[in-house]
Amino acid sequence: MNYEKDILDKLIDVYERRGYFKKQTSEMKSVSLNISKEYSEYFDKYDHSTYEKINISIDNLIRKTFVSSKKNTVGEYEKIKLELSSVPEIYLYLRRKPLADKATDLINVLSEFENSEHNLICNVVSDFYKKVKDGKKILYSIEYSEIRLRRVLEVLTAILNLKSETYIRNFSDAVFKDSKTFVKEYRSSIQSILFDYSDTSVEKERILEVYNLYDNPTYVMLKGNAVVSYHETHIALSEISGGIALPESALDDIRNIEVLSDSVITVENLTTYHDCSDKEGFYIYLGGFHNHSKQILLKKIYDSNPELNYFHKGDIDVFGFAILESLIERTGIPFIPMEMDLETLGRYYQAGLYKPLTNEDKKAMESPRLSKYAEIFEFMKQNNCKVEQESIKAIEIMDII
Repeated sequence: MNYEKDILDKLIDVYERRGYFKKQTSEMKSVSLNISKEYSEYFDKYDHSTYEKINISIDNLIRKTFVSSKKNTVGEYEKIKLELSSVPEIYLYLRRKPLADKATDLINVLSEFENSEHNLICNVVSDFYKKVKDGKKILYSIEYSEIRLRRVLEVLTAILNLKSETYIRNFSDAVFKDSKTFVKEYRSSIQSILFDYSDTSVEKERILEVYNLYDNPTYVMLKGNAVVSYHETHIALSEISGGIALPESALDDIRNIEVLSDSVITVENLTTYHDCSDKEGFYIYLGGFHNHSKQILLKKIYDSNPELNYFHKGDIDVFGFAILESLIERTGIPFIPMEMDLETLGRYYQAGLYKPLTNEDKKAMESPRLSKYAEIFEFMKQNNCKVEQESIKAIEIMDII
């Protein structure tokens, strides 16, 4: 290890963390390192070589007037103090860019995106700009990296420009010329930003679906008493046990869906979809978040069958209600929640079929768009519970066994 460089880097880290780069020298307090905390090997009586290396390194730094320190009675250094007047020279010695210069670089990058056509980007840029101006590092694994900041904003812009279902590896190949870079280096940051800045309440793990980005192809699954018509083909779902699965690419070519039962029911969970009886209504499993193509499909169904009852069957948690509200808002269809009421929640809670709330759940409950579910949310918060739709079948099984 190059102890000279490591000691200086640690001292400059403290200097920057305290925001001293924005202050006059007279306003600064001392910056120092405790040797015992940073270099325990220095006190290893069986490792005299390392002891000598650290001593020589500190001696050299004192000679350069970068630090000051004194040995104790046994010849050991205990604390190293940064010479604040030497900071500019230390940056040159380390070939390290001063934080003030890095902040200027970040502001220059942010200025390139401040007039984005996407409100989400504008809001991100505004918040990041304020952090930089306040001398704080940007979150989302960006910190003071000009290169990463630019890449993150470029990736966000590319995602927001997607208009149809896109697979993550293809997206990564298009943006990075490598099919794995997005997942390895950017997915976590991008998901967190979209989750924090999106006006759609959905789990962080599914937020990319809202913007047409998927790990794998998604399917819409249909079953019940209905007829799906293409140009020359008519599929009677009632004749197919368990229904059919249609890929995203097959949705636009559907000419009409004639529903022969009195109810259309969208289902959030695949297991619940399979548990539902074909004879009770016309069921739709959207296979991921309802993007533009799936919304168009739902509108086609509603336009041809406006007199029917439209239900949504989802998890009894904040994101289940968020999906329901998004369905209503984006399709204009008056969906009614099915088995997502306070009584059903209480039943599952009493049976012990629930999960504890997460911080994401509690944060999402504050959304004004979900205020109509305040009574249910209050029960959830008081009892620290949320319920998945699979619990319906679980209760039936519990009654049997």
